Amino acid sequence: MAAVIDGCDAVIGGDTGPMHLALALKKPAIGLFGPTLPEQVGLSELDAKIIADRECVGCQNWDCDKDCLSGIHPENVFGSLLKLSVNDDARDAF
Repeated sequence: MAAVIDGCDAVIGGDTGPMHLALALKKPAIGLFGPTLPEQVGLSELDAKIIADRECVGCQNWDCDKDCLSGIHPENVFGSLLKLSVNDDARDAF
């Protein structure tokens, strides 16, 4: 997994192991958060954090039916990706 992430220009994901690897490898990273908050899972140093717009954000309840991550819209993630300092070739791909 680390070799795959090391070959990436940027990493986008939730509060999982790959995001911790991205931090360790100093890769530009965008974290998506709903049931957790960055500081709850050791990801407060990410380049960008997109946090669901829900009252219950950070509840740590994974059996919830509120589907808080659906409150994160692709255009917000894409906008954050464009703001990251990734190489010009990666920007041209979008």
